[in-house]
Amino acid sequence: MDSHILKTHPDSTIECRQLSEEFLEETLSLMEKVYFAEEKIVGAFGLTQDSQTIFEERQVMKNIIEDGVSVIAIDKNNNNKVIGACLNKIHVKPGSGEETFYGKIAKSSKASAIKSITEFDDYVIRKFFELCQVDCVLEFTMIGILPEYRNRGIAKTLYQIVIDLGRVLAKGVNAKKSVDGRELAVEPVPETIVGVCTSEKAWQVGEDMGFKLVATLDYEKFKCEEKTLADVQVEEISVVSMINYRHQDLLNDDVLWVVRILGGKIFHCGVVKFVIKLTLSLYSFLLLAQTYFFVFAPDADQLIQYGPLFFQMCYATLGMFVVLLRNRMIEDVMEVIDLWDVKSAGEEVEIDDDDQVFFTNWLMQKWFFGHTKCLIVLIKLTFFVAAPCMTVHGYQIIYTLQHVKFQMYMFNKYVEELTKGFTTCEY
Repeated sequence: MDSHILKTHPDSTIECRQLSEEFLEETLSLMEKVYFAEEKIVGAFGLTQDSQTIFEERQVMKNIIEDGVSVIAIDKNNNNKVIGACLNKIHVKPGSGEETFYGKIAKSSKASAIKSITEFDDYVIRKFFELCQVDCVLEFTMIGILPEYRNRGIAKTLYQIVIDLGRVLAKGVNAKKSVDGRELAVEPVPETIVGVCTSEKAWQVGEDMGFKLVATLDYEKFKCEEKTLADVQVEEISVVSMINYRHQDLLNDDVLWVVRILGGKIFHCGVVKFVIKLTLSLYSFLLLAQTYFFVFAPDADQLIQYGPLFFQMCYATLGMFVVLLRNRMIEDVMEVIDLWDVKSAGEEVEIDDDDQVFFTNWLMQKWFFGHTKCLIVLIKLTFFVAAPCMTVHGYQIIYTLQHVKFQMYMFNKYVEELTKGFTTCEY
């Protein structure tokens, strides 16, 4: 298979690949017809199709493509026609007095619209460095899909490929592909992926893919020929950033993913939250009632008898409050701790896949090569059974002790019944 091919879309006739020289001109033409014609920000800055503007926008795209992280989608049933493209740029934080990639273009541009657009981009990319506190970012620069191929998930597939490329680069693997056959250096390595959403729909896609909002820009600030973006009624501009690669990579490839789900992620589900809120309301009422009687009608015997379960209910109520109000411990820890890459311990312990973690995977490949994938999926499904089984012994102990306690209580009652009607004496 061609090393440029990255993924086949669920529609098997559509193939997603890194951009190569044979598709370069067709990709540039597609972006001119789709992205530059339809993108709201571009339109707001009054981009025209005069010869100077067309020349400069092509140069900008070629400079972006040089980084080797741009991807396209082609229709194999239509003579490998380019039907979509996502052009991406790696930016390194500029030093004091230095210009960004966009800043350099803005200074040299002779087309007013290109100058205004790149000045806007320069502001945004500097804002990203400030807000994300990183030295290198991979930017979703521009994406375009032909109208007849839209609403088929192609854009989302292209985005996911770029995210995967970013993860690979973050591990130190050179996944860049130049359009002219040159060998590209793995450096600089991006630490996060960023992008600008100019519509609610675009932001929804970003949120679904794991991005988080880092800022919202007021488009009153940005002008082109004395008009602001607000004057031309562009939709709100939201600046979004994806969480750090290494953290995202850890959460995606985590062998303890079942524990992570049971320890927090399951409580992010709306249905689970609703059930917890109902339970919390009931517990809160019962606690208030019990507290009232313990305080205003104190009875030592009742306090001794019901105290343990009362304090147990207090702990459960506190737990439900924490789960509802602050249940992001894993995410918070991952965001503030710089995790060591596995390569820090040396090449001999590098872990590239599950086969080096699960001995069963190795056995499946050795003994059942033709059915490896199915058997590995079957083994992973057993995790849902194994996880509860790992904690079942604690529940068994609690269950047994409660029954023993109850039997002792019944034995005491039985002895009391036996002694009824008899007087006791000491000899």
